[in-house]
Amino acid sequence: MCFTIKAQQYKVIDSLLNDYNIDGARAIISKTSYKDSSEKLLDNAQYYVFTNQLDSAFINLFNVDTLSLSPINKARYLDYLGKTHIADDDIDKGYLYSIRAKEQYLKVKELYDANAFNLTLYNLFADQEYYNYEPDQLLELFGEQAIENEWNDQVADYYIQIALLNFNYDNKKEVMQNLDLALEYLKDDNYALERARIFAIKSVYYAQITQELDSADYYIDKADVIEKRFNIPYKTYYTLINKAAITRLRGNYKETINLLKQAETLKHNLYKKSNLKFLYSLLANDYEDQENYKTSLEYLKKHINYRDSVNIADQFVNLTKYQTVQKDKQILLEQQQKTRNKNLAIIFGGFLIAVSIIGLLVYKNTNRKKKIAEQQSELEKQKLQTFLKEQELTTIDAIIEGQEKERQKLAGDLHDSVGATLATARLQFSHLKKHKNSLDNLDDIFSNTEELLSQAYHEIRNMSHLKNSGVLAKKSLVPAIENLAKNASVSTSLQVEVNHYGLEDRLDNNLEISIFRIIQELVTNIIKHANASEASITLTQHDDDLNIIVEDNGKGFNLSAIDKQGLGLSSIEKRVNFLHGDINIDSTVGKGTTIIIDIPLKTNVS
Repeated sequence: MCFTIKAQQYKVIDSLLNDYNIDGARAIISKTSYKDSSEKLLDNAQYYVFTNQLDSAFINLFNVDTLSLSPINKARYLDYLGKTHIADDDIDKGYLYSIRAKEQYLKVKELYDANAFNLTLYNLFADQEYYNYEPDQLLELFGEQAIENEWNDQVADYYIQIALLNFNYDNKKEVMQNLDLALEYLKDDNYALERARIFAIKSVYYAQITQELDSADYYIDKADVIEKRFNIPYKTYYTLINKAAITRLRGNYKETINLLKQAETLKHNLYKKSNLKFLYSLLANDYEDQENYKTSLEYLKKHINYRDSVNIADQFVNLTKYQTVQKDKQILLEQQQKTRNKNLAIIFGGFLIAVSIIGLLVYKNTNRKKKIAEQQSELEKQKLQTFLKEQELTTIDAIIEGQEKERQKLAGDLHDSVGATLATARLQFSHLKKHKNSLDNLDDIFSNTEELLSQAYHEIRNMSHLKNSGVLAKKSLVPAIENLAKNASVSTSLQVEVNHYGLEDRLDNNLEISIFRIIQELVTNIIKHANASEASITLTQHDDDLNIIVEDNGKGFNLSAIDKQGLGLSSIEKRVNFLHGDINIDSTVGKGTTIIIDIPLKTNVS
């Protein structure tokens, strides 16, 4: 049985994919009789983009004859190309193709699809700090158009996004109100899976943010009931992961591991390798927490194997992109050559007609043109070879640059987090060595040093998946800095005092982390270089500005004569400049150092 292709079949495929009916979408594409090969290539690309098979998506997209596309299919082509580049972390190209796709959808009056790109671009801008754009404008536009046109699923997505923006402990009322508003627009049975998604978000909030575990159980069970009606292994997988997170918070590690092993047995193809990589890392950590190191090591090896498998798959995607681009360019060159050959045939026909009149003249003229054509053809070949070499060098440079950025990021994390902790531990040992025979609180200092080394161990262990400072995860900025000062204060060697004024409410999460890292590095400098006995940290909030003063009574330095890189001052100045702030350093040899930092708060809101 074959299907004849119908107008806007892609919307039917899109609906099936959004309901996770992967096999149904594949069946429609397989059984459809396509008159236009580009139409089939686009349907294939749509399927492969959703299932994250990026190499297959690129192959299909680069084989599309873009010159023959209808206006709506041109919009689809730009749409899928943008999404594939975004999924492949090529944000710049993803952004450009997404903008063009939105414009093309507007041209063909597909307003619903065009509005969907407002949310896509919002999420893109919100995740990329270097874009000079206000993403909130896109979110507001997305919500306004969805409400005005009564696109209920998009209205629900808008309220879900607002809830996620307020996803912290103090905004429980706003989070639940917006999630309940989203549910109001999803009462139709067609939106059952979307309702399950909202229940799952509520469960995550109650478990991870407020730790109201009974409520977390209630909502994840509601999501589970809906998802079981559809028998979607991919959905069941993440429901089991969320249930395991709740039992882990209850301390029931046996049930946690049981739930994770249930997830391991599920058969599904959507993001399978990435999901197993994540699952095995959870099992390795849970078994390690139970001191079952043998089983923990087995799952850690599985995690590493799947991580390497995912990295190899990414390399194949990049290779496919490069090969298909070269193939596309080769096809273009062949088309140009055919055009030239056709033109030569016309010229040759004219020559036959006029040969009796201007035989010798035309003959010489034809030979001259032939030589010119050969020279041009040789020049084209040379240009093509040069271009291919440049592309190869560009690809190698991009790989090296990516590796270098990764190394720099890891080095920065080690310096900022683990380095400060180990520097404090080193100072503890130095104090013990000098005064071991005269200390009354020897056991306390040993205990504090052991705690610091344990903290350094856990920081290194968690560095692969932690973005935020461990101290800042559940506390605000001031308690985190007070804890930093406590760890840095070592008996009679160094005492760090913290004063704060006007910091009654929490700042933006990313801003708090940045400020903490700046102060952490300044304290590390005092420990390493200042030879100080006293230091103070003062934070004062004046309306929309934050003033930070860090002082010590150490040996000071000559600012014009020191190496800023060696003292870490260059890194601190870059961090302050990134926050649009100002830094002033005042130091005198023998009289200590004062560093004053002013940071505007309005321009540093995510």
